[in-house]
Amino acid sequence: MTSKAADLRYSSVIVIFGWSVVAAVLLWLGLFILTGERFNVVRWISYLVPWLSGLLLILGAVSVVLRKRALAVCMFVLGALMAYPYLHQFIPSQVEVHTKHALYKVMTYSKMGRNHDIGAVARVVSKKKPDILFMQEISEKEAGELVRLLSGVYAVPLSYFADDHYGLILSRYTVVSRLQKGDGSLAADILLPEGKIRVWNVHLQKSLSSTDVQYKLVEQLAERIGKESGPVLVAGDFNATVLNTPYVMIRSMLDNAFEKVGFGFGFTFPSPARRMGALTPFMRIDHIFFNSRFTAHQAYVVHDAGGSDHYPVVALLSLTRGGR
Repeated sequence: MTSKAADLRYSSVIVIFGWSVVAAVLLWLGLFILTGERFNVVRWISYLVPWLSGLLLILGAVSVVLRKRALAVCMFVLGALMAYPYLHQFIPSQVEVHTKHALYKVMTYSKMGRNHDIGAVARVVSKKKPDILFMQEISEKEAGELVRLLSGVYAVPLSYFADDHYGLILSRYTVVSRLQKGDGSLAADILLPEGKIRVWNVHLQKSLSSTDVQYKLVEQLAERIGKESGPVLVAGDFNATVLNTPYVMIRSMLDNAFEKVGFGFGFTFPSPARRMGALTPFMRIDHIFFNSRFTAHQAYVVHDAGGSDHYPVVALLSLTRGGR
């Protein structure tokens, strides 16, 4: 086989592959628009949209080199469409960290149930010293051990609320009300210098086989949030990306810290604690939400999982209008 014939063969293979990718993406997009997340495979693919957009743009560039104009146009259009929800996160935020209002450091951190190295978890938390910590997949016993390990890090006694099913809310400020909820969350009031704020620690169930339970929990949570008029924080492991319905429902009511002032994709899952995270995390499913009583000044992912399969998220927020 001559070199020219070989080049034509490889070019044909790439073109066939390219059009196959275009057809598959169009099929997924159509199903996603028409059926939402009814089909498992549609939901699973939605987790990988940032990566698919990158693949499409790369294939588009290859198509330009091969002078396959129609294929290149399709690739670039689809790639841009799938990248669009994330593009604004690559524009540096204009919000200043300096403010006349007090800044509060908030962290959400899913510990992973089978990760019992509380010392490693405490190390991650102590490096950031959040004013308010939301932790998921931690038992009451482990929460007590974590508080003991952190007691020497903070100059004030720590106040916390823990539950075997719903996780941990911990703060350097007083947790004055403790409210267990049946919507996959733990709610509490925290007394800041400006007044009380209502916070929710959320851990939505995975939805690998069915979204019914997850949707029911987030609907209940949204109903409760809708009744609040004071300052509200909602943070945790939502098992949902920016395209998934649970995120969209909460985001319609509250702002997301990373979406507002973070930079990049901000992937939080999985870490190397799971085999599929050996190379890199590839989705952002841990979130910090807040209402209009707060302003976000900074948000980022902590690249130390402390043995967990999730990386923590940190946000700097100010309470720009007094608490309840």
